[in-house]
Amino acid sequence: MVGDWVQGPNGWSRELAVPAATPEIEKSQFDNNLELLVNSEMGVLLTGVYKAAVAADPRLAEAIMVPYDDKERGSKGSAFARRAESTQSGKPEIHVRLGEIDPALDLLDETLQKVPNLREIIADKLFLEPQELTPLQLHAFIFVHELGHIREFANYQGNMPELRARQKAEKDALPLGNIATSALIDPNSPGGQFVRENWEAISKEHGVESIDELAALKN
Repeated sequence: MVGDWVQGPNGWSRELAVPAATPEIEKSQFDNNLELLVNSEMGVLLTGVYKAAVAADPRLAEAIMVPYDDKERGSKGSAFARRAESTQSGKPEIHVRLGEIDPALDLLDETLQKVPNLREIIADKLFLEPQELTPLQLHAFIFVHELGHIREFANYQGNMPELRARQKAEKDALPLGNIATSALIDPNSPGGQFVRENWEAISKEHGVESIDELAALKN
């Protein structure tokens, strides 16, 4: 950009006016989360659900979205939430399965087939017939369910001991309450390995003869 005329020792000249640098606008956590979703084959299918959830409760936009890591919760899971106190970021996180569509949907379809009563339970909540429930609908349902935990963390902010006590009581009421059903049916997950290594004691304690029976009790 050309500036004003100025007179110097060598005559008149026009200085180049350097425009002030435009400050870079920092992306919000919502923008970062949305970018993560839209750049993934599986994630882009959840963008509408995520936007609707944030519109219903803007506090959900503050949670950090993280790609699901099979090493943490086993290869059969879809999504899970973490309290701020349990994360390196110091903020609540929602871990969600992204990546390619076909392998992810195959995995979720396998979960529907293997977890006893899961299809009927989720279909009932979505006002669907069991045979109408699709793997993608299951994924979206689990995603929203975990966003519900993020909302719960926000509701109990400043009073997390009460929330932990309530969640512990709910888990203790279930067989192996600290092991998710998706981990239970996955022989390669830490929880699945624990159950199989201690199967004799666990099967006697809960009166079951198979992993499927134990999974049915958890549901």
